[in-house]
Amino acid sequence: MVHRHKSTLPQWYAESRFLETEATSKLSDQTLNYTFGHLFQTPDNPHYHNGNQLQINFCHLEFPWDCTGALADPPLDIPGILRKLSPHTARCVVDCTLKEAVDVERLLKGFENAGYECNRDLVDHVMCLDLQKQPTPIAAKQGHLVNAGELDALVRCNQRCFGYEDAGWLRIKLQRELDQQEWFRVFAITDGNGDIGAFAVTFVPVEKAPDLALVHVAGTVPECRRRGLASSVLSTAIAGLPTSVSRVYLQACDPAAISLYNKLGFEEVGKTTTAECYIIPSENQQ
Repeated sequence: MVHRHKSTLPQWYAESRFLETEATSKLSDQTLNYTFGHLFQTPDNPHYHNGNQLQINFCHLEFPWDCTGALADPPLDIPGILRKLSPHTARCVVDCTLKEAVDVERLLKGFENAGYECNRDLVDHVMCLDLQKQPTPIAAKQGHLVNAGELDALVRCNQRCFGYEDAGWLRIKLQRELDQQEWFRVFAITDGNGDIGAFAVTFVPVEKAPDLALVHVAGTVPECRRRGLASSVLSTAIAGLPTSVSRVYLQACDPAAISLYNKLGFEEVGKTTTAECYIIPSENQQ
């Protein structure tokens, strides 16, 4: 692998990207590590969205990380290599945050020429809660730690929050989170009818970086929004983190969500720009 130049990685970038990679790896059957990124695989279920993807960061993040590293030049024919390594992987996420635009565009053109459709310039706000500076938020209403018996209710909540129609892969993901409570903790709060109205999933890489945490995903069903459930379940989730955690990261793009996180003490520390490449099904596949 040839490295064109050295780059100093911002701390927020290295830590937040490391957390995202570790969380996704725990939810996948296996992870292949490359200098330029990671290939997450779930061979027994090729339609599992979160497990079958190639993440290109142009750097291989391990931890502890001193924030200095080389940005890698990925192979020229990644789509061709991907077809040989993992033919069922139809999704690739390209992190464009630190790489020069001309290099990113050359890579995306290669995907498009291979039959992928690319969505460019997807921006997320990276936010961090420094628990050494900010007190832990206090929940107005107390949420609870979700148990395995609530899996069906959690699946329904996720579907209502995000509009998912296919519950098969979603059930696998949520089951894996519930089964790995040494890393993931799933918190929820009920609505007035006893159903889950809002939830939050936290992740802590206890073996590699016990001082860091990620709000992996959070959501509130539409009819329960603006009722304080989101802030309550997030406050409960943060309070439920191990005492070793000093910094909590999350990503957001919705202005209302960003405003909520600010009220809980999160501050924006940076922005990431990504592109997502998908295989366009042929006519005989549709």
